Amino acid sequence: MNLLFTTTHLPPDNHFGGVVQSGQALLMSLKKLISNITTCCVSANPKQVIENNIHHPVCTKTFICHRWGFSPGFAPRFKDLAQKADIVVINGIMTYPMTTAGIISKNLNKPYVVSLRGGLLPRHMAMKPKRKKAFLKLFVRPILNNAAAIHATCEAEYNCAIKLGLKAPAIIVPNGTNLPPENLENPDGDLSKKLKSLSKQRLVLFMGRIEPIKGLDILLQSWADLTSEDHYKNVNLMIAGPDERNYTRKLKSMTSKLGIDDKVFFYGMVDNNSKWLLYKQADIFILPSYSENFGLVVAEALASGTPVITTTSTPWENLETYNAGKWVSPEKQSLANALRQLLDMSGEKLRTMGKEGQKMVRENYSWDRIAGKLVSVYQYVLEKKDISVYPGKNRI
Repeated sequence: MNLLFTTTHLPPDNHFGGVVQSGQALLMSLKKLISNITTCCVSANPKQVIENNIHHPVCTKTFICHRWGFSPGFAPRFKDLAQKADIVVINGIMTYPMTTAGIISKNLNKPYVVSLRGGLLPRHMAMKPKRKKAFLKLFVRPILNNAAAIHATCEAEYNCAIKLGLKAPAIIVPNGTNLPPENLENPDGDLSKKLKSLSKQRLVLFMGRIEPIKGLDILLQSWADLTSEDHYKNVNLMIAGPDERNYTRKLKSMTSKLGIDDKVFFYGMVDNNSKWLLYKQADIFILPSYSENFGLVVAEALASGTPVITTTSTPWENLETYNAGKWVSPEKQSLANALRQLLDMSGEKLRTMGKEGQKMVRENYSWDRIAGKLVSVYQYVLEKKDISVYPGKNRI
């Protein structure tokens, strides 16, 4: 099998969100099962990506709308690669490279599989809705209709595809997660000092892109209610992650108005080593999102043995099944109540929940397991066989 894997961005362009990290990790596991994989993407600094990314992708330069990935050089490079491929994987929708890849693959009569990566979820479609509805009608819908398969990572995303009445078969395979490295180095100086100052207090961690869809506004409101009670004076909230929309400034203004400046810490972007250290240091991880097709940070926190609170707008209902955390509505009171329940637990009880979370990840979300399921999909596409909604293990 000669597979062409195309995605908008790859590391070190990490600031474009979880789809970048999931694409990178999926490729690592796919390469254990498929010997011939070519990767292509775009970047404002393609030389840096080509030299520093372990997959050494074909990468063309973006000039404007870097997040959307507009790159005049992408189409000819992709067409050349697609002509040599047996099957094309398109990792995402609603960006220039992914749309271009779909159109070219269709014109070349190459079978292609499209991973939605949250692009059809209502909350995402509600941002710049007129533009997205037009783009969906003119470009994305025809591409999805002609796909050999449409890959959703959760039931909600699958239902969005079904509601469109698309001709292509849709399947559900969740994202996977990496496991924390066995030997973690000490964090950099600033982070080390911060963690040391918080070592005798309970720490609740949010990590991810700092943007409105993540629900940080309701988290801060919940935190203000919680810390107004004497019982919760000895707890702290850390918010870490990249901010390309300057949303942190608004959140800091909100913390000042709520009077919780001394109980909320904004750390910014963290490197890979510091990320895993933060997961392990935290007593609780929280993702209060209004919409997520997966939420890679939830899986990473669970893999680190940290209990998780997240919302019913994410596909993490199994948190309750495994007793690994709380799955609540994205509302101020619901989040505050969930925080109270977990913060009232002993350290031993939280560690027990954390172990259940690790079990949950091992059984359901290892990247090798996920890659095996997707390879079985690619094989069935090439063999022109029917594909189950929930594909099984790799047959190799």
